[in-house]
Amino acid sequence: MSASNPFENEESRKLASKIVYKMTRKRVIGENKKQLDTISNWFPSHQQNQVKEIIKKNSNSERIPIGTDPHGRLSLTSYEEAQEFIESQGRETGLG
Repeated sequence: MSASNPFENEESRKLASKIVYKMTRKRVIGENKKQLDTISNWFPSHQQNQVKEIIKKNSNSERIPIGTDPHGRLSLTSYEEAQEFIESQGRETGLG
């Protein structure tokens, strides 16, 4: 795992980018929070466990811009950080 790609494999990197992208599109930023199950349900059933694992391992870290509150609710740390993350992972945001 390199500093620019802290994920276990290419599939995890792409899925992390999709998670952040979907959270950005749905405006799950700052005080607008969602439960882990809600976010994982945005994905096909065969990816839901992997989505949960990526979020659990990487939230509240510098790897992805997702924070967790004391009740386990999730949100993006900021729109700008989310956009930078998506672009750094090679996915166009189409936002802004």
